[in-house]
Amino acid sequence: MPAAQADAGKLVWVIEKLDPKETVKITVTGMAVEAGCVKTCAKVTYDILTCANANATQPSLKLTKEAPAEVLLCDNIPLKFTVTNNGTALQATWWLRTHCLKDG
Repeated sequence: MPAAQADAGKLVWVIEKLDPKETVKITVTGMAVEAGCVKTCAKVTYDILTCANANATQPSLKLTKEAPAEVLLCDNIPLKFTVTNNGTALQATWWLRTHCLKDG
C-alpha cells in the first residue's frame, strides 16, 4: 500500500498505475475523540490517459530506363521507363521528364 500524503487536513493516497483487473486495498484505522456520529467519506479522482498512434508512411519512387545498346541510323529507338513505388505511402503526383535526343 502506498504511503498517505497530508493535504489540507486530509489524507491522500496517490496510485501511479492500476493495471486492468488489479485492486489496491487501503486500510485506515482511526478513533473517535468525542461522542456522536462518526462520518467517513472517501473520494476517488483519476486522470484518463488518452493515447493515439499514427503510422508514418513514406513513398519511395524508383525509375528504371531501358534502351537498346545499339541502333542503326534512322531507326526508331524504343525506350521503356518504369516507375515503381516501393514505399509505404501513395505518391499521388509525379512527373517524368526525359532528355531530348540531339539532332542527327
